Amino acid sequence: MSDRKKILITGAAGMVGSALRKYLRGRYDMRLLFHSTVPDVEPEDQVIVSDLANFEGMVEAGAGMNALVHLGIASNKAGYPRSRYNHMIMETNIQGTYNIFESARINNVPCVIFASSNAVTGMYEQEGIYTTPDMMPRPRDFYGVSKAFGEALGRHYHDLFGMSV
Repeated sequence: MSDRKKILITGAAGMVGSALRKYLRGRYDMRLLFHSTVPDVEPEDQVIVSDLANFEGMVEAGAGMNALVHLGIASNKAGYPRSRYNHMIMETNIQGTYNIFESARINNVPCVIFASSNAVTGMYEQEGIYTTPDMMPRPRDFYGVSKAFGEALGRHYHDLFGMSV
């Protein structure tokens, strides 16, 4: 890796992660986290294949980074039953998000970028209510609950540890 700032991108194979990799290419040294399938990557990219729920793996992945960009989520493209998908959300979106914030804390990474979702306020939207930043979360589903958890966890790590979130 060069003298450029170093970032870890979780969910690097996803739509947003793929676009972000292209946008940041040449500006940052990137460590890319993939769950299983590794798409085409540039030779200078560092690749890690691990599960967000793997605490030790996430601590290792965050070592030496200047920022962690957390885009990884549980996906239900396969159409799992709700109970199975909710379990996947628990492992990936809740445990995994905790692991990313702890990795940043343990490794003294000053910045975590957490991608939330409009699912946090989805019940308002279903009722046709325009949302504003001062409104309480009203998740439409367990995915929205997991993203509300991530927002609250980010605030917690900012307040307790001064982390930029």
